[in-house]
Amino acid sequence: MNALFAVALFCVCVFFGNGKAGALRVRKRVLSAMEEDIRRLADQMELRPAPLSVLLTQFEPRTEAFWGIFRKKLGGEASVAELWKEAVMEAAQARNGFELLCAEETAILMDFGLGLSNVGLAAQRANATLTCKRLSARVMAVEQELAQKGKLFESLGVLAGLALALLVI
Repeated sequence: MNALFAVALFCVCVFFGNGKAGALRVRKRVLSAMEEDIRRLADQMELRPAPLSVLLTQFEPRTEAFWGIFRKKLGGEASVAELWKEAVMEAAQARNGFELLCAEETAILMDFGLGLSNVGLAAQRANATLTCKRLSARVMAVEQELAQKGKLFESLGVLAGLALALLVI
């Protein structure tokens, strides 16, 4: 019976360690996908000047969950910046990776949304370029964090599991 309990404790600890490392991987994936989506959207805005709602119908994003929420909100009475802010908040509540973003990363996305209400194409392009640079820097920071802490979380899970299993046996 103790052996079964020890195995269960080991599995739980490994699960938690891998979960923490996995959260870092998901955060990196979401940031990378948003950077690519914003870059592609800016290119599309430059090639085909059209309302945002029209561009989004022809846009195939990597972060479909977020853009689907934002697309549904467009056409409302509020400004595009307000709709963007609501979409970011709703995406975080939908538990699709956006809830793992830190405050700085969420602020970068919010700033991009504020720039969407700019009238000029040049201003929107500059906003997208700045956002992509900022997101790229965050992706690099998360990569470094993943390299440092990812293996640590996984190893700690295994080691804590082994220690608890040995204590039970």
